[in-house]
This record gives sequence, C-alpha cells and structure tokens, in this order.
Amino acid sequence: MAVEGHHSHLVRYKSGDMATNYNVNTNAVSRKRPRDALCQLSNLHMNQEMFEINNIVLQHVEMDKRELQELLQWQKNRFTRAILSGFLKKIKIKDEETKRMVQANIVLEEQLKQHVVEAQQWRILAQSNEMTANMLRTDLEHVLANRREEKENRYIDTAESCCSGGERQEGKELNTITRVCRCCQEKAASVLILPCRHLCLCDSCVIDRFVVTCPACGADRRGVFKVNLV
Repeated sequence: MAVEGHHSHLVRYKSGDMATNYNVNTNAVSRKRPRDALCQLSNLHMNQEMFEINNIVLQHVEMDKRELQELLQWQKNRFTRAILSGFLKKIKIKDEETKRMVQANIVLEEQLKQHVVEAQQWRILAQSNEMTANMLRTDLEHVLANRREEKENRYIDTAESCCSGGERQEGKELNTITRVCRCCQEKAASVLILPCRHLCLCDSCVIDRFVVTCPACGADRRGVFKVNLV
C-alpha cells in the first residue's frame, strides 16, 4: 500500500510537472507570437516606407532627368537657332552682294552696248567724212585745175587785141557773177556746203545760224568746207 501510495504520488508529481511545463511552454509561445507579429509588422512598415522612399527618389530622379533633358534640348535649340540665324544673315549679305553685282553687270552691259553703238556711229561718220574729204579733195583739184587753166588763158588773153580783151573782160565778169554768194549777193563764194558740195556762201554768211539749207539746191546743211581760191 505504501508502494502504491508512493507510486501514485510520483504519478501525480510527474503529472503536475508536465502540466506546469505545458503551461510554461504555452505562455512562452503565447508571448513569442505577439513579438514575431510585431517584428513582421515593423518589417512590413519599414518595407513600405522604403518602397515609398524609393518611389519618391525615383520620381525626383525622373523629374531631374526630364528637366535636364529639357534644358539640354533648349540649349540645343538655342544654339541651332543662333547658328541658323548667323547662316541666314550671311546668305542675305551674299544675296545682296550678288544683286549688286548683277545690277552692276547690267549697267556695264548697257554702257558697253552704248559704247559699241557710239563706236559704230563714229566709224560710219569717219567713213562718211573720209568719203566727203576725198570728194572735196577731188573737187578742189578740179577747181585748182580750172584756176590754172584760167590763169593760162589770162596770159594768152594779154597778147590779144583790145577788142578781144574787152570780150575777155566780159567773160571774167560773168565768171565772177557765177561765183558770188547766193545769200548776200555781194561777196565772192568761198565755202562749200556739205553734203551737196555747192560753192555758194561767203565767209560772212557761213556763220549765220539762220542759213541751215543750201541756197543753191535747198539741201540740209550738215557741214561746210572752206576753199581758198588763188
């Protein structure tokens, strides 16, 4: 009975110890679970904060990146506009210089054409004057030949009789009348009218500005030629 009592006592003791240990373990587990939950909650909160911080940092980085890109693009556009503006100014200056050169070339071409026309006119006038001078030279040679012939006839006439001399004097007066100035009818004609080549003006009438046509034929007076008759 004593052994059974002792055994029952041991059983109760072990049962009590087991109950005590179970209660202790249960309390420890119950205390550990809130701590773990708190740690997990804290970790979640920290992770959430880190995530938000990372998002904020990324947003700022993106904003800074965007602003930097916009600044670079603005500077690039400004630099491009400056280069383009300078290039356009140079093109405008070149265009103005080209226009001035073209205008100067046009003026030079017009002047050259005018000079060519004037040169042709002068050449034609020179040829005409040369032809007129040749004709005047020929006419003058004929006049001088006639004068020499008249002189020879005059010397021959001096040996003739007085009667024949009277006839010669009448012929000389008629010849003098034919060479009288057609304008004033007083002085001897000594100037040829060009281009008709009529010997019909004296030295005084040739300077009269109202004598614009030939008194002999009515042709326009374009020039005169002085003839020295010996």
